[in-house]
Amino acid sequence: MANAATDSAKKSPTTLLSLPQELQDDILDQVLFSTNIHINEGARHELPRDGPWDPFSNSDMACLADLPYEIASLKLVCHQFANTVGKKWHSKVTYLFPSTISFVDILKQWPAARVSALRYAYVRDYEFTVTFGSFGTGMHISGVLCLFPGLQLDTLTVENMALAPSGESVANGDGGYDLTEFNLMRLPFTNGWKTLEYVSGPLSFLPSQQREFEAKLAQHKIEKEEADLQVEILGKMRPHIRHLADLRQLVAEGIALAPRPSVQLSELEEWYSKHPEAGNPGEFSEEKKAKEVTVRVRRGDKADCVQDGSGLDGFLMDRLVNSNWAELRKGDDKVVDDSVNLPFRHRAEQLK
Repeated sequence: MANAATDSAKKSPTTLLSLPQELQDDILDQVLFSTNIHINEGARHELPRDGPWDPFSNSDMACLADLPYEIASLKLVCHQFANTVGKKWHSKVTYLFPSTISFVDILKQWPAARVSALRYAYVRDYEFTVTFGSFGTGMHISGVLCLFPGLQLDTLTVENMALAPSGESVANGDGGYDLTEFNLMRLPFTNGWKTLEYVSGPLSFLPSQQREFEAKLAQHKIEKEEADLQVEILGKMRPHIRHLADLRQLVAEGIALAPRPSVQLSELEEWYSKHPEAGNPGEFSEEKKAKEVTVRVRRGDKADCVQDGSGLDGFLMDRLVNSNWAELRKGDDKVVDDSVNLPFRHRAEQLK
């Protein structure tokens, strides 16, 4: 027994590099798959207040070192480990983008091969605006994926910043419900990813909007010959409409509503009468909670998930594809991150 104990004590401790190469690779993969690369937004600049788009602010382009510090730290383990990490990390880590414009900033700085090798991205979907003289259009993640032909993510995770975790709208003018509908009617039908996860507070779809979504999904399966496309509604439904309090006040005063809001209000009240457990429309729980994956979309086995660059109209094609992005971001006709100085951004940051 004494000899056995002595022999055991003399053995070298098991280290990562003493394991078989296959086990080393598996461990490294798990480390990389759990590693998040945090993207920082550029410095803020308030724009002059003499134009049609005030108040706006812009930001410098988001930048990222060729070797992010999260990966540099891993490579300090040892020379051999550094060589292994250097060959594979980009396609295994998750990039965390704090805004939609930072997603565009970073990918626009990458060569096409690096864009194509990206596999995991988490994007907090704040709108940015493309201006041209007195004309402007808002851009969300659903509209910018086509800027990157060859993009083929394994998983794209999009956080809905227009709703609080409770489901209450935090967008300007009570517009979070419309923005949620806008994005969910478009995002699942984009390309450039195999799995889409939509992180949000409770979805605000009315029953008619959900039926419209299901009809669009069925048509998409037929047109794309993708019968095995899977869409899962995982989160709670809690319908809401914009300007609910104002609409109720008009009704109380005997003022007739326009046809669309009248139908929506009736539909909303009917849903809550059938679902008393959901509480009252327009009232939200103050309980602290986190957003969750509310919608998950998985492309079919034979689907071509590679982004082909189609989908932009002529104006945006000229502004966003055929122009130098770095010059466009600092030129007179700006692409602006206008949510920075607006209540929407501040509330969303507090409630995320």
